[in-house]
Amino acid sequence: DAALETDLSPAVIERLCHPPQEALELEDTTERLSIEVYLGLKNASQRHYNIIRDAILRFDPSCEMLSFDAVKRRIEELSGIVPVYHDMCFDSCVGFTGPFEDLEQCSMCSKHRYNQAKHARSGKKVSVKRFLTNCMGPAIQAMWRSSVGAEGMSYRTRCTAKIMKEITRQAEHQDGNFEFSPPELDDYIHGTDYLEAALNGFIGEDDTVLMLSLDGAQLYRNKTSDVWIYIWVLMDHSPDTRYKKQNIYVGGVIPGPNKPKNIDSFLFPGFRHLAALMKEGLAVWNGATQRLFRSDPYIIAFRADQIGMTQMTGLVGHHGRFGCRLYCPFPGRRKDRSGHYFQATQLPHNHRVNNSDHPDVNVGVIINETYAEKTHRYNNNLQQLLSGSRSQAAYERIRLETGISKPSIISGFPRHCTLGVPGCFQSD
Repeated sequence: DAALETDLSPAVIERLCHPPQEALELEDTTERLSIEVYLGLKNASQRHYNIIRDAILRFDPSCEMLSFDAVKRRIEELSGIVPVYHDMCFDSCVGFTGPFEDLEQCSMCSKHRYNQAKHARSGKKVSVKRFLTNCMGPAIQAMWRSSVGAEGMSYRTRCTAKIMKEITRQAEHQDGNFEFSPPELDDYIHGTDYLEAALNGFIGEDDTVLMLSLDGAQLYRNKTSDVWIYIWVLMDHSPDTRYKKQNIYVGGVIPGPNKPKNIDSFLFPGFRHLAALMKEGLAVWNGATQRLFRSDPYIIAFRADQIGMTQMTGLVGHHGRFGCRLYCPFPGRRKDRSGHYFQATQLPHNHRVNNSDHPDVNVGVIINETYAEKTHRYNNNLQQLLSGSRSQAAYERIRLETGISKPSIISGFPRHCTLGVPGCFQSD
């Protein structure tokens, strides 16, 4: 039951439902000074900002420089960056969200959620570690509110309208079963998955199309400093601008150094927020056309490296018998006494290994599997896993046969707001 009220302050919810209908401008010189000082001290503490502010006020007592909290709120309003923090296990096993929300110890390693020494001294519950989630609703509103941003966000709508005209033109000159042939293939907008979603009304001209990308990063070369980050890419922009940093939003940051064991629990807050926007709609003001409209988020793709993709999709991973991250029906082969499978098309001579001695694989047949066929195969296999896993042995057997280890968290989104599972799984 995703709702906008979860995790957000009343002021943010008010802006989500009733966005400001005026251009983003910084005409107040004092406000600009406050923001420039704040941004210039990006690696410093609140204390350093207050020291500079006090010095400026001593020099000019009439200066109404914003307080630290006030300038943060103003930047939040201008940028759309609304951070939300949740507790997590010290060893990064799980985030205390969803089914783990009320736990006071990690369900995997049993480490405490709160600092026990501080709790013993003061009785206060102080988290030992937290992770960050940035909510996408305010970020989308901020992008549309700028006239330059709104012009950039209209790229997808313009291209889609052009393609729809071409579809109509080609259909008028063909009889019987019509198959569209795009004049060019240089963007996802020309793909059949996107065009079918647009033709079926799942993606409207005012909607916002997103792509998620998840990966780990090491912040320092000679120090254990791994961190996991997922980003949202605004796919409404043109290919030459959508991957620039001003059009990419950090969706969440999961501190390390250990990698997350239950990635779903860390993705949950951001996904829940987007699911609420999909259900209730997002009010957006277009700074270029001065128009207020509803924009529904649509997630076109989920991407990660091989390891991250395995956790997010619920598939078995690249060493499984069916190890393709896109869930193609390519059975792997393994050596005798080895549990690691490899995607070898041809059957080796004198190879008699159980679950590995199938005939040569015709890749041409595999890549011609339609979206509907893949979805049907996935749903049947998932149902088999859920209904047939009455013991650990049965679960492991079905997992081997299907390539699925668990339901994907992506299945929790409304079906009409993504390409569905496994259609939305993409390689990095």
